[in-house]
Amino acid sequence: MSAKRTLLAATGLVAALLLGYLSLGMERYCLLYPGIDTRYAPAFSETAFARIKVGMTREEVTALLGPPLHSSARGTGLRWDYTQDGKCVWADWAWLGRSVVFKEERVVEKISCVWYD
Repeated sequence: MSAKRTLLAATGLVAALLLGYLSLGMERYCLLYPGIDTRYAPAFSETAFARIKVGMTREEVTALLGPPLHSSARGTGLRWDYTQDGKCVWADWAWLGRSVVFKEERVVEKISCVWYD
């Protein structure tokens, strides 16, 4: 088999596997680009998020991450979400959840997860 035919066959196989993977109709984690379907707050970075510690004030968090995309009451506390679903327009992938929970003006929890919704 010539090199051209081998390359064409390999390309066809990869395309068929990708189409099959995408056509299953389920939300999946993208190993090549985990944040493919994640929208981030404008000033957010994973490096800065890693520096968030329990006990920090809202001002300290804002200085590192900027304002959140969303803020919501959570029991007696407050949750700031720095990510949301929906960046990828051509497929539905899992997305990276990044949130900070406050109680009495201090961080009590940092949430880092993968959402399949």
